Amino acid sequence: MNSIILIGNPNTGKTTLFNTITGKNNRVGNWHGITVAEAESKFSLAEFSGQIVDLPGIYSLASFSPEEKVATDYLFSHKNSKVICICDANSLRRNLLLAIELKNAGFFVTIAMNMAKEVNIDYKKLQELLQIKVVPIDARKKQSAICLLKETILVEQPTCHDKKSATIEQIFGVIDHSLSVVNYPQKTYGTSKLDKFFYNKFLSVPIFLVIMLAIFWITFGPVGSFLTGLVSNAFSFFSDRINDGLIKISISPWAHSLITGGILSGVGVVVCFLPQIVLLNLCLSFLEDVGYLSRVAFMLDGRLKKIGLSGKSIMSILLGLGCTASAMLTIRALDSPQKRKNTALVLPFASCNAKLPIYLLICSAFFVKYKFLIVFGLYLFSIILGVVVSYVASKISKSNSEHFIMEMPPIRWQSPKKTIKNALFTCLDFLKRVGASIILCSVVIWVLSNLTFSFAYASKTEDSILYALSHILSPVFAPVGLNRPTIVVALLTGMSAKEMVVASLSISNGIVGDLNALAVSLSNPASSAFFSPSSAISFLMFVLLYSPCFSAIIVAGKELGKKFACFMFFFQFALAYSISMVAYFVSNLLISGRWIEVLSIAFVLALAMLVVIKYKRRKNLCKACKGQCYGAVYCNRK
Repeated sequence: MNSIILIGNPNTGKTTLFNTITGKNNRVGNWHGITVAEAESKFSLAEFSGQIVDLPGIYSLASFSPEEKVATDYLFSHKNSKVICICDANSLRRNLLLAIELKNAGFFVTIAMNMAKEVNIDYKKLQELLQIKVVPIDARKKQSAICLLKETILVEQPTCHDKKSATIEQIFGVIDHSLSVVNYPQKTYGTSKLDKFFYNKFLSVPIFLVIMLAIFWITFGPVGSFLTGLVSNAFSFFSDRINDGLIKISISPWAHSLITGGILSGVGVVVCFLPQIVLLNLCLSFLEDVGYLSRVAFMLDGRLKKIGLSGKSIMSILLGLGCTASAMLTIRALDSPQKRKNTALVLPFASCNAKLPIYLLICSAFFVKYKFLIVFGLYLFSIILGVVVSYVASKISKSNSEHFIMEMPPIRWQSPKKTIKNALFTCLDFLKRVGASIILCSVVIWVLSNLTFSFAYASKTEDSILYALSHILSPVFAPVGLNRPTIVVALLTGMSAKEMVVASLSISNGIVGDLNALAVSLSNPASSAFFSPSSAISFLMFVLLYSPCFSAIIVAGKELGKKFACFMFFFQFALAYSISMVAYFVSNLLISGRWIEVLSIAFVLALAMLVVIKYKRRKNLCKACKGQCYGAVYCNRK
């Protein structure tokens, strides 16, 4: 069987080619960390078949990060496989280093020259100079993939093994000589007229915030609310038909309750919020495809280094807006162990898709007019808090900065079809990932809510297992205003999957597929799950900050060790508890009109911060000149 390995620098089109050959739909992107482990699949395209492996992007066989080590370890343990080294025709001087290293190491190498429309290359002469087969391709097209497979599988070529390993200077000498047959256009690849705004010292951050605010307005404003209403009405109609059917067949009361009050309630609420999840992913996918997110990484790299992160970290954080567990896998792209830990600590502060329904539900119940502003504010507050945490962690660990290298794509409008496909694929993956857990947890919650310890059907809620268990834990959450048993249960089920928080509240209040009715029930004192305005604010803060789902904790344990994963779990929980308690206390004061007390507390906190900052600066002053210089490092009076 034909065995082929795909390798190349990041952002050269490896995963796109892999998808074209195999028919898969693996995620592609413009940054490190999209492929973090080998992706293996069988393929059958035209008359060719076999097995193909997509490896994480690397610049050289001299591996540094765990992500790069995955690629090199796999390569050297499969030396009999044929290797396709994908090169971006616009960045050949850097890309060809890996291709020549592979040839010198004794691999059977074929160069797939991707993205060569604007570059004039004499492929025959380049092939002679490099002594490597060179095939021009468009990684998106099947015909290109077929031609590449033909040249790789059918054409035999001797591979030279340089027993005297060449130095970097010698390799780049070969590359520079080979590039004499390549004519580049005058314009620098990857640049755009818009970059003078995106990289501007004063405009870059405001532009980023305006773009993100616009995304939140689209997602949670009129467009998102309208689509959510349509889906909610459709699901209500669907659940009503099921309910009518169950009544007609005279199903037993407990089974009827399980289906409608358990499964449908849990699944329905999450499905109803899916349009807004789709919109958010659609906007982020668009920004990624046009090349803006890569510019955000470069724009923020200098600022992120000051708090112990790097430009690569922002990509993990942005992926965390989709799924914290998936984003946690990408931290292996970071070279420094401390950078990986700092980024892992920050990731839970990027609210994942699963938290969106919770924010929207609470805001629909208490803050309807300012829904999208409050959700945007939650995200912004969470990110600011993450910055503070990372800064403190970097000071404690004294982490060193690392070089940030990333391919910069040009600003270009992608086809709407590709953007929509990527967004829908992300959401479909979200449903696949959470679907089974939602159904399972919904059934478990229903069982605990409707059965006694003797497994008899509970005639009233107070007799149920859930009520008894939550009563034990309720006093712990009393200081944050979340001591109602049903709310405690919702928070605990959120540890398995954040999607289950809304599902749990829906089951507790007996609402099936009607978001408006569920929102109204949350402010009704007669409901099982009831919030006051103050407890609603506390609940939002707690959900925003408390520990990510178990899957994310498990991934963190695998990447960084069990001790770090345990620390992250308890740290997030303690932070959420502390801030929720403050939010509950302050909101109670504000609602009761005690503004003077709130302002007094704010004044004392601000004064305390000023004292700490002044003490820190004074501690770092140079004694040689009594603080007249900018610090001992720069003093010339020593």
